[in-house]
Amino acid sequence: MTFLYPQFLFALAALGIPVIIHLFNFRKARQVYFSSTQFLHTVRQSTSSKLKLKHLLVLLCRLLVILFLVITFSQPVVPGKENMGEGETACIYFDNSMSMSNLIDNNVNGLEGAIFITRDIIKAFPRNMKYVFLTNDFLPFSNSPKSSDDLDRNLSQLTFSPQSRSFEEVYNRIRSLSGGNSGNNIYWISDFQASTFGARPQVRIDSTDHLYLIPLEFQEETNVYVDTVYLDNPFLIQGEKNKLNIILKLENGSGLVDMPVRLFVNGLQVTNASLNLEPGRSSRISFDINFPLQSVNHCRLNFDDFPVDFDNDYYFILNLSDRINISEIKSAARVTVIEKVYGNKELFNFKSYDAGNLDYNFARSADLLVLNELGTVDRNLMGLIRDFYDRGGTLFLIPARAPVTAGFELNGIRLVPTNDSIPTIKPLADPDLSDPFFSEVFESTSERFSMPQATELYNSPSSNVLLKFRDGRSFLSKINNAILLSCPLAPEFTDFQNNALFVPIMYRMAMLSKKSFNRLSYTMGESLVSYRIDSLGAAPITRLVSDKKEIIPAQRISGNDLILDIPKSELDAGIYNIANEGLPGGAVAFNYGKQESVLKQFEENELMNFFGENSNIRVFNIKDINKFDQVLKDNYLGKSYWKYALILAMIFLLAEVLLLRFL
Repeated sequence: MTFLYPQFLFALAALGIPVIIHLFNFRKARQVYFSSTQFLHTVRQSTSSKLKLKHLLVLLCRLLVILFLVITFSQPVVPGKENMGEGETACIYFDNSMSMSNLIDNNVNGLEGAIFITRDIIKAFPRNMKYVFLTNDFLPFSNSPKSSDDLDRNLSQLTFSPQSRSFEEVYNRIRSLSGGNSGNNIYWISDFQASTFGARPQVRIDSTDHLYLIPLEFQEETNVYVDTVYLDNPFLIQGEKNKLNIILKLENGSGLVDMPVRLFVNGLQVTNASLNLEPGRSSRISFDINFPLQSVNHCRLNFDDFPVDFDNDYYFILNLSDRINISEIKSAARVTVIEKVYGNKELFNFKSYDAGNLDYNFARSADLLVLNELGTVDRNLMGLIRDFYDRGGTLFLIPARAPVTAGFELNGIRLVPTNDSIPTIKPLADPDLSDPFFSEVFESTSERFSMPQATELYNSPSSNVLLKFRDGRSFLSKINNAILLSCPLAPEFTDFQNNALFVPIMYRMAMLSKKSFNRLSYTMGESLVSYRIDSLGAAPITRLVSDKKEIIPAQRISGNDLILDIPKSELDAGIYNIANEGLPGGAVAFNYGKQESVLKQFEENELMNFFGENSNIRVFNIKDINKFDQVLKDNYLGKSYWKYALILAMIFLLAEVLLLRFL
């Protein structure tokens, strides 16, 4: 035991005062007159024994009162079990991620519990202590140390943050805020989610830093969240058959039966369904898109799940797709099979040109460029093809009947004439339906086809073969963003254009060429948003506008894409309209990342294994947040006994009064 103020122990000299009083006051002679002295000796003996006992007890009480008063002012302390570290500044990391909305106690969520604990830390330190206070938002407030009063005021304004931070991000930030100084006392208040805390850190923890981990334990780790939302066909056309698929997942728990799921489009509920969920497994629910759509549709998926409800709404955008721009460059003025297959004006904006009469502007803006039997390619046309290919456009090359394509030079694309003196027509092998190219083209992967036949005039790269001859040679192959045939689409070379496979493959090729399908949604942890535009007018500034706020992000244009650099700390989950006078209208949706919805926490032993053997890392085991202040003092500040000393002083003072009054 030690004393915080040992100088008060000099006051123990005051113990001599009651002794002096006892010696000189109680022994003073007193003369008493009696009418009869017959029984004087007996009474005198009895009274003398009582008085002697009384005087000794009063003396003892007075000595103990003074003793415990001196001890009270000296403040006795039993040193803590562990050393807190030295310094005048403490670092507090406060995890205010969305998962902290889960309950850690009856009607107390993680954020509220973390506020209680932070205030207990402040109370445990002297008033002149300075604090570096860091939350998931990495706000400028944390850039300099703050007083306890400033920190307490900031705590009352804390809200949930959509940002998730790993251990390395937070620790590196603390190190940078401290200027790289050693000996930091870091109090880490978090739910320690396994999904967001990160893998074992590569960063080395400074051996002089003291890291105090304060885990907040959830009552339950059960939660339902949306894992994925996707369309059967990403090319959404009004009136065309399509399905919206939603995959939900239940983390832990005992399963849910008939959980209602509701779909809202443009503010109106259009359909609903019920879903059974098993813990730890995903379940899918599908909605037929048979409701009317606008060009841009604000959608919200909703379900009920308590107490973690921040992810009960999932926002996304359904955009009716524009027509796919397809340009065909052919060797002569004639109607080709390409023009016939892409003649659906509701789906395709198709233009066919002779090589000598080409609209260069439309060809550059096309999604799919078809080079149909071009015998020669002049320098200007080759420049257009090369620019189109380098910008990521899809190129479909149908070779000429002549054995060479003069002037055609493109890196990675090369058609080499075969050495067969007499080319023969050979049957094609069944397609590999597991290839991503055929994804969602056929209803069943076990279908059998009547395969076409073809003549192999050219060898093409065989690294990604879509259709091949039965001898293994390539008929239709894909290299990067170019698709190549081994012969012209003419009856004397192949009957592929008359086969049942032809139209699905050509449609699939066209749909995959639409490079910039606008995504259904983004997570709030993503920095860049890409939005497809056909053109942008004179207004240079694009704004994101929701019902609650307006954001002007950093922005640039890359090809036909508007790239927005989103300030993540400013976002809320929801739908933002893209406001720009040069755009016809659009929207993007943001949702919380799935990692925050996975509530599995690290146990105490897992945390220690995470850091390995490090004597400067301590984990608080908190079962009741209301008793954390006492746990903090007992473990790191020591246990103070001055209150007990004061109580004992009052007890002996009362005993003295009772002795003088009744004995």
